[in-house]
Amino acid sequence: MQKKVEGHEITMAEAPEGGAEVIDLMEALRASLDKKKAPAPAKAAAEEPRKAPRRAQQAEPAPRKAARK
Repeated sequence: MQKKVEGHEITMAEAPEGGAEVIDLMEALRASLDKKKAPAPAKAAAEEPRKAPRRAQQAEPAPRKAARK
């Protein structure tokens, strides 16, 4: 700005060559969401019977010994 006050000619700087790559963020988001919408093999896993919890698999607990008097 000081150059302009002193009467010097002001010129615009040249644009840099090979500018940065511009990424369309909305398009990238849509592509990411489309990948997640792909059907997962979860149906095959859901059809398999589930294992019973370990507590349910164990037989009745052994009888406790009588307390000594």
